[in-house]
Amino acid sequence: MFSRNPNWQIPEFEVLEFRPKGTRYCVAVFVINEGRRVRRQLTKMKDCLRYADIVIADGGSTDGSLDLKLLKKDGVRTLLIKKGPGRLGAQMRMAFVYALSQGYEGVIV
Repeated sequence: MFSRNPNWQIPEFEVLEFRPKGTRYCVAVFVINEGRRVRRQLTKMKDCLRYADIVIADGGSTDGSLDLKLLKKDGVRTLLIKKGPGRLGAQMRMAFVYALSQGYEGVIV
C-alpha cells in the first residue's frame, strides 16, 4: 500500500477498504468504543459523501460499534484498525499516512 519512512512513528494497523476512492478529500473519524454515537454521527455525515470520503481510524474498539455491514451501508470508505501501541496520536498518524498513500489532497478532522 505504501512505503514506510523509517523516521515516521506509525503503529501497526489493518486496512479494510469498502469502496474505491471517490473524492479528493477525506474526513478522518477517530473512535474507540463509541457505541451508538458513531452510528448517529455517520448517519448525519451521509450528505458529505459527495465532497469527502469517510475514513475511520479505530483505536481498538471492543464494543461492537463498528459493524462492517453498517459501515458499508453508511458509506464509509475505509476502516483502519490499530494493532500496535498508542492512543489518539497513533490513530491520527495512521489516518494521515493512509490519506497520503491514497493521494488525498486534504484531510478533515
